[in-house]
Amino acid sequence: MNNHYRTSQGALTLWQNTCQQLGWVSRCRDAGQCSIVELTDPESGLSVRGSGKGISKEQARVSASYEAFELLMCQRQSLEPHHQLQSLSLQNLKSIQARLLGSPQRFCSEFLDSNNPFYSKPLPFLPFENGHNGQTETAFMPMAAAEWSYSSHCSSTMNDFYANYLFMATTSGVASGLNYNDAWIHGITELIERDALAGFMIRHCLNQAPASPLLTTTLPEQARQIKARIERNHGCHIASFSMPNRFNIPAYISVANKQTRPRISGKGANISEEHALLRSLLETEEMLEYFLIYGQEEHQKYDNACKQLEEWPALKSCIDIDFKSTEESESFHGQGSNESPYSLRTLNILKESLEKQNIKVWVHVVRKEPPVVLRLYIEGIDEFFAIKDGVPVMPLKTSLIK
Repeated sequence: MNNHYRTSQGALTLWQNTCQQLGWVSRCRDAGQCSIVELTDPESGLSVRGSGKGISKEQARVSASYEAFELLMCQRQSLEPHHQLQSLSLQNLKSIQARLLGSPQRFCSEFLDSNNPFYSKPLPFLPFENGHNGQTETAFMPMAAAEWSYSSHCSSTMNDFYANYLFMATTSGVASGLNYNDAWIHGITELIERDALAGFMIRHCLNQAPASPLLTTTLPEQARQIKARIERNHGCHIASFSMPNRFNIPAYISVANKQTRPRISGKGANISEEHALLRSLLETEEMLEYFLIYGQEEHQKYDNACKQLEEWPALKSCIDIDFKSTEESESFHGQGSNESPYSLRTLNILKESLEKQNIKVWVHVVRKEPPVVLRLYIEGIDEFFAIKDGVPVMPLKTSLIK
């Protein structure tokens, strides 16, 4: 995955120095080819765990370190009500005709109803900006819909309120990097990956259309080597599948045939077919290693998800990532690339692709100093992927049509 900015010693040194300045304490451990980093903020008592992937152990260590950093930075943000948050009432938002991000999948339309008991009371919102076509716009997202950990710090009254009106909170689109562009690319490709997964689940898990695996002999050499490494180290077979999406950006899912629930899989998206495929393979390896250590936790999450959706048995296959494969494989047609997946060219292609489709990208800057941390949101993204976590979210009509 030639993840250049995350593999340099400079990236790890910057991370270590920044954590030291913030007073954060880290603990790192190897997990086979992958890495796990636990990061703690003694001041707030918050602790997070990041896992990382990479062709080398160095890449995996940096990947895990930056994931832990962005997670802890965002959770810290939810504890600081005056830091970057805006206290606004729903009534105010409606009167100024402010754009609200996250509907209909993160919260219901009744959230803005005047009968809402908190309609005229201030609530914390995150401001997002968009520079579409050279015009800067501002939109808002409820903090409780942007950060999953936020509601755990609320009063019981607020918890009840959010339970009635919010469907879910997800940190998908949170990303970090040595600079703004690095973080932007990482966050956007993650969101595209999630949207592609939503479509894949609808087509192949929910509607049970068979998916065609990629023919191994047609994969790029490095992908074949990574696939062979995973199969050798974990005693399983890995199959990869294309995930077409509304953004027309290459995306793939790789699945292990281990008898686990849910099935262990990895996803990836990038303008480069090869990088997208490599990312999906490396994430599969990461999850296989993660399950060896934290499998009990993951199985508990799975059981909870199944229980939350037991009223909708048709969705069980989506939680399981369970689908049928065709007997015939399809060839991989992507071209090899030596360019970094986080290059300026990648940034420009992604922006051009989204602008051509008149798709807006909304950004909230959590931390502007390196390592930069962003929250990103793509308007029109399908967050049906959250079904695998037990969230009863309905797919978008645009996904059902495809």
